[in-house]
Amino acid sequence: MSPRPASPPAIPDRVHAMDGLRAFAMLLGILLHAAMPFMTFDVPWDVRHRGRHLIFDAFVGAVHPFRMQLFFLIAGFFADMLYRRLGPAGFIRHRFKRIFIPFVAGMIIIAPLTLRLLSSHLGQFAPLHLWFLEYLLIYYVAALAVVHLMRSDGGQRCLSRFDSWFATLAGSKWKPLVLAGPLAAIMWFSPMWADVDGGAGKSLVPGVRGLIYYGLFFSFGWLLHRQPCRLADIEKHVWSYLGWATVAFLAMGGLLFLESHKAIPYYAWIKLACLIAGAVYTWLMVFGTMGFFLRYLNRPSPAARYIADSSYWLYLAHLPVVIFLQIQLVKLNWSAFVTFGAINFIALALLYVSYHFLVRYTFIGTTLNGPRAPALGS
Repeated sequence: MSPRPASPPAIPDRVHAMDGLRAFAMLLGILLHAAMPFMTFDVPWDVRHRGRHLIFDAFVGAVHPFRMQLFFLIAGFFADMLYRRLGPAGFIRHRFKRIFIPFVAGMIIIAPLTLRLLSSHLGQFAPLHLWFLEYLLIYYVAALAVVHLMRSDGGQRCLSRFDSWFATLAGSKWKPLVLAGPLAAIMWFSPMWADVDGGAGKSLVPGVRGLIYYGLFFSFGWLLHRQPCRLADIEKHVWSYLGWATVAFLAMGGLLFLESHKAIPYYAWIKLACLIAGAVYTWLMVFGTMGFFLRYLNRPSPAARYIADSSYWLYLAHLPVVIFLQIQLVKLNWSAFVTFGAINFIALALLYVSYHFLVRYTFIGTTLNGPRAPALGS
């Protein structure tokens, strides 16, 4: 018998693990961008260090396939939470303030500042790392349209059947294998085996393939919030997911070395195997990371809350800071590991100082996270 979906009253007002996961995904993005000059793989990054190391390839290769996917799933989870709490009009006002305004401000200030540091021929209006905000706005519009269509009697019956199907899927420990199929199918048409849309961030016109791909994660997150009891199923299999993710990563990494050898026999089958391994790895890491936070970090903490609040600003503002430091520090010919450490230490120190004194208790912080009152004696 299929498990019954949870009723709306069971939906919690706050899941602290999800706040931590969102911050984790944002901070990983800073480390990932800081690591780009040190990869041995020929990545399209303006700054390159002489002493490159495979460890950075492994780090980027491990993080890139699941970081933004995890973020969009969490975004969908919180989107349904906000919609249920605020209603359609309140949801639109909230997302306009927290997503649309930062996106426009970032396109006016942060993106041009970053582009001045780059020598590559990117478009004048390239959103760079802000592309995720544009995608979110598109997903919000699509979600509101779907919710509106589901208000009819026929729509409600369809939604009930879909909820039942989703409960069966989300309650199964085999969901990473089932969900890998659509990802692999989308990735088949990508220019690179390990990147769904190489153009993300280079143009204001989003790629259809990328929108569909990340939209699957956003949709899963939205549906997951409708049935929060399924979070326990994810938490229950955390170590199994993380363990098998290691196996999938090694398989994906080994097969990726054959991408440029198009003349070898059974090339299409090798590509398919790589895409399936990569898709399985993505879902295993998404669920494994989520399960880890749910099991060990799902409790209120002032420090965790501060990190979660600050992560949005840190990610919005980090790219020009990181690239400037890369340009300056690679000239010193330090080892790759020392340079990488220095870039992250200085960048995070500057970003946290700017957040605490220039953002947190100002109109910028209110726009990004809502009002925050200074602690007594601070």
